[in-house]
Amino acid sequence: MTDTEIGRILKEKSVTIFGAGGLGSNVAIALSRMGVGTLYIVDYDKVEKSNLNRQYYFLKHIGMKKVEALRQVILDIDPDIMVNSYDTRITEENVLALSEGSDIIVEALDEAEIKAM
Repeated sequence: MTDTEIGRILKEKSVTIFGAGGLGSNVAIALSRMGVGTLYIVDYDKVEKSNLNRQYYFLKHIGMKKVEALRQVILDIDPDIMVNSYDTRITEENVLALSEGSDIIVEALDEAEIKAM
């Protein structure tokens, strides 16, 4: 399989990332650099200065919602990626709807209860 064929396949794929912290933000950046076509990012938190040593954010993002800051970074990497951001907590009531239609789901959450869900 050639790089062009792989790129075409990735462009057609969608990934939901639950959590935009240390793991989730870095996974999102890697996927965007690989050429995944659609990303769904779900988180409810804001960027804090203490996040900058391990999360893919910059000083200008402090105080912003993580999903919006990450969306900006991804679109700076590749403006053709479809980025859908959801500023919400993941619950039993919304987890299926938030991940519906995704080819891959990345669980990058901190809380054990929510991980188990």
